[in-house]
Amino acid sequence: MKKRITLIIGILIILILGVFLVGNYLIESVGGFTTSERTITKNLNEKEELIKITIDENAEFPHSMDLTMKGEINGTGIIQYGWSDSSFYHTDTITDKFLLDKNGGDWYNDIVFIKYTPLTATDGQLKIDCSIYSSKKKNNDSY
Repeated sequence: MKKRITLIIGILIILILGVFLVGNYLIESVGGFTTSERTITKNLNEKEELIKITIDENAEFPHSMDLTMKGEINGTGIIQYGWSDSSFYHTDTITDKFLLDKNGGDWYNDIVFIKYTPLTATDGQLKIDCSIYSSKKKNNDSY
């Protein structure tokens, strides 16, 4: 009985080490992962604002994004975001205190454009927290 338990434990250890080593190899072979994080605070007025957020230099092939926009305005306005400065795929109307959580969505572009357009608002503040998850660029140094 002790031999069987020892054998089972040994097999489990070998399997766990194998999964760990294969996982590390796969992560290294695709370059690993990285997160480009930005926090931007803007004072808002009666003018339109266009904000551009890009991934880090060591990142490529973005795959998902967390985006939180919160703040307060003294009226109504519109917040849009997308991958182009002229074509936005998501639009929200905001008023007074607002919180927009767009976390966990797919994102396959190096850039996020965020556009604020005041409607009746003339004053306010906007805080943006953005994390874009990407693959880490491989080091192409040759030895």
